[in-house]
Amino acid sequence: MLSSLPALKSELLPDFIIANAENLADGKGLTEKTLHPLLQAGVDVVTGGNHLWDRVGSLEYLKHETRIVKPLNYPSVTPGSPFLILENGSQKLGVLCLCGQIYMPPCNNPFTILQEFLETRQAELDGIPFILDFHAESTSEKRAMGWFAAGKLAAVLGTHTHIQTADEEIMPGGTAYITDVGMTGSHDSVIGVRKEIIIEKMVSSLPNRYESSDQGLMLNAVLLELDDNGLAIKIERIRHRLPGGENV
Repeated sequence: MLSSLPALKSELLPDFIIANAENLADGKGLTEKTLHPLLQAGVDVVTGGNHLWDRVGSLEYLKHETRIVKPLNYPSVTPGSPFLILENGSQKLGVLCLCGQIYMPPCNNPFTILQEFLETRQAELDGIPFILDFHAESTSEKRAMGWFAAGKLAAVLGTHTHIQTADEEIMPGGTAYITDVGMTGSHDSVIGVRKEIIIEKMVSSLPNRYESSDQGLMLNAVLLELDDNGLAIKIERIRHRLPGGENV
């Protein structure tokens, strides 16, 4: 999949590339070994989610790699950057991540944490557009966040449920929104796991060991365009079949 990224970058000419990478290490957490090739391929920053810290051996790495943005509504002691400002010439872009609360592990209220962040950092970050990776299970919570952040952020991009949704839009105040960007990985699977394993589990109700699938590779993403004022004027869904994805 990484071999396709430079060509796609040359085609789309983005100023910045952001990727959620919480499942990078065989579907659970990330490691230096799995993240380094992604950064080398042109990804500028990665966001996390509730699985970001699943690889205990990588916790020390997460403390020092500044290009990993953790959910802001997790405890301050959890490894990862609370936010990041990307720069490309005169272009600046802020990156935030928040986790939802519905059907998710315990975390602080994402709405109040976002409001506090914007209020306390207003003078420091004035004029810098922010993109939020909202990592949540509930579609209603994601939709509510879209309305809550409308006019405050450049984009609210949902992640976590792995299935790309078809509801991309520009909300009032120039905020791009989509309920879920979708998964980059094996789509000949059940959200990344070998489909035979999940089907057997659902048929028998017996526990089974999960194994990642490597069939039907596809990149899901969105392409955002912001105006000179940092307002979103375009959001386009991308569903790009990769080498090895012919059976999708």
